[in-house]
Amino acid sequence: CHLLYNVSLMVNFWSALASQDVRLLEHMAEDILSMEDHCSFVNYIRCHDDIGWGLDEDYEKKIGIDPLKHKIFLYRFFEGSFPSSYSLGQLYNYDPVSLDARSCGTTASLCGIESARNHFDMENLEKGIRRDMLMHAALYSFRGFPMLSSGDEIGQLNDWSYMNEPEKALDSRNLHRSPFNWKKEKMAEKGEGYEGRIFSGILNLDRIRKEDPCFAPDAKVTTWHSHSDKVFSIRRTVDGRDMLCVMNFGDSREWVHYDYFLGEYKDVFSSRIVEPGLGFTLEPYEYMYLVQDR
Repeated sequence: CHLLYNVSLMVNFWSALASQDVRLLEHMAEDILSMEDHCSFVNYIRCHDDIGWGLDEDYEKKIGIDPLKHKIFLYRFFEGSFPSSYSLGQLYNYDPVSLDARSCGTTASLCGIESARNHFDMENLEKGIRRDMLMHAALYSFRGFPMLSSGDEIGQLNDWSYMNEPEKALDSRNLHRSPFNWKKEKMAEKGEGYEGRIFSGILNLDRIRKEDPCFAPDAKVTTWHSHSDKVFSIRRTVDGRDMLCVMNFGDSREWVHYDYFLGEYKDVFSSRIVEPGLGFTLEPYEYMYLVQDR
């Protein structure tokens, strides 16, 4: 068995979140999921390193995206300097000649939680929490092993204090390499604050992965088109049980429907019942794991 670190998944998740467009993510996922079964993946949405924007440039051109302009948009968006960005991060290894750069920041800060807290903006704090949980739900839906970076389970924010330490100040990756905040962890365990919501939400995702048969090693895992470029979908099937994981990367309500799906499916989180073949709506950044026993 070959164990592969799936950096492409991380990059495409963040690209989909900023652009509200899952086409690159779908394309990458189809390639990854078509690999031999003896390949297993370690999947993550953030690691100790930076986010390097190594997207599929040929496919970007095919669907009408300028690769360089898209890369600049992404690193400026997650820096927080792009108009209407909710994110807070920093650039790493910016090259003024090639215009290449990478991005640094914790998941919570890149999802908008830090900016919302700085401005005492409860509406955007709610959106930031929803984005954070959406990213984790997408991560947990994928084939392989989900890996969490220290602090993400409690929504830890950027640590800007590294800039005051001469031995760290020249490396912006220290922005998200801060010591674990045990005070916040205690809050999270008690269900307090946004930390508690993220902590309990990830624990719930972890429980579902452990208990639901659709996450068995022999489950068939494929992408499935939602008829919306903002909604990413993974289908998992095993022994007559069918699960459709749907994730709305858009900041708008989306109508989706899925070809060849018959009957009712039930969301494991909310118990909401929908018929994917007839269509249903998803709220901004909403995710559902829909199941049906046949």
